[in-house]
Amino acid sequence: SGVPVAVLPLHSHLAPACCAAASLRPGCRVAFVWQEGGALPVSLSNTVRQLGARGLLHLVVSVGSCFGGEIEAPNVYAGLLAAAGSADLVLAGIGPGVVGTAGAYGHGGMAAAAALNAAAALGAEPVLAPRLSAADPRGRHRGVSHHTHAVLRAALAGCRVAFPARCPVAVEGMPDRHTYEPVEASAAGLEGRFGVTFESMGRCYEVDPVFFDAAVAAVALALEDEPS
Repeated sequence: SGVPVAVLPLHSHLAPACCAAASLRPGCRVAFVWQEGGALPVSLSNTVRQLGARGLLHLVVSVGSCFGGEIEAPNVYAGLLAAAGSADLVLAGIGPGVVGTAGAYGHGGMAAAAALNAAAALGAEPVLAPRLSAADPRGRHRGVSHHTHAVLRAALAGCRVAFPARCPVAVEGMPDRHTYEPVEASAAGLEGRFGVTFESMGRCYEVDPVFFDAAVAAVALALEDEPS
């Protein structure tokens, strides 16, 4: 239907993404497709309640084994279609927390690959927000997280990957079927403007700005070609 789709790697990207949409496109109706990979019940998300109360998130579609959204769908394909029917921007991602094992593909972040593949199959040109960090003490998540590398390998159709321009990233070794685009976007100032708090694993925006900037960059790129 031409509705832009941005895929988020972690639930803590949802707040900056919604704030970015409100800043870039006032009145933008945002729907969130809640996938498996983290918490299953929508009721566990304080972020969803906060964003809904401030009019920044208009609809949650819970898919698969997830439950509690305003709409429930049997899979991510149906969830994306349901969300697109009621929104100007569709965000897809997981609930709070993340499943994790020692395997390269054994983590909840792989939900992003499922969303990218589904969105492409349905005719969208999805944008991925990479999982980035300059402060995570775990080496596997510093710079571009190993989660994002795995997602890009598993995403069969080419997608657009939005990198904050302030964070130059070497894309050598990443699949060349995707496009890697620097975006002049930042989450700075959005918390105060919209009355929300950005936090991931105890780290706030000032501690790890690039983590949150990635979500804003993805929304900015997804909305770039859409009419105002």
